[in-house]
Amino acid sequence: MAIVSEGRGKRAVTHYRLIRPLRDAALAWSVVRVEASEIDRTDILAATRRAMREALLQLAPAPAVAVVDAVVLRDLPFPVLSIVKADRIAYAVAAASI
Repeated sequence: MAIVSEGRGKRAVTHYRLIRPLRDAALAWSVVRVEASEIDRTDILAATRRAMREALLQLAPAPAVAVVDAVVLRDLPFPVLSIVKADRIAYAVAAASI
């Protein structure tokens, strides 16, 4: 968890330094982009939910369960556990923000 804790709340340069080790260690990873126009058309929470859903669905292999930070996601083909401040207790959640 040290490498992820080091990157949380740091400058973008630190995040870029952590991307490769995290990708190399991950079983699967995904990146999703949401356009500003979508955020403006809906709202930040709706855009976040859509991006998280899309990112989770792109994972291969698919997760047996997903742990996410505070956002409730429904109707996915696997269980989703939403925990407030999950990034403080789950390595994968903390790494996802990097």
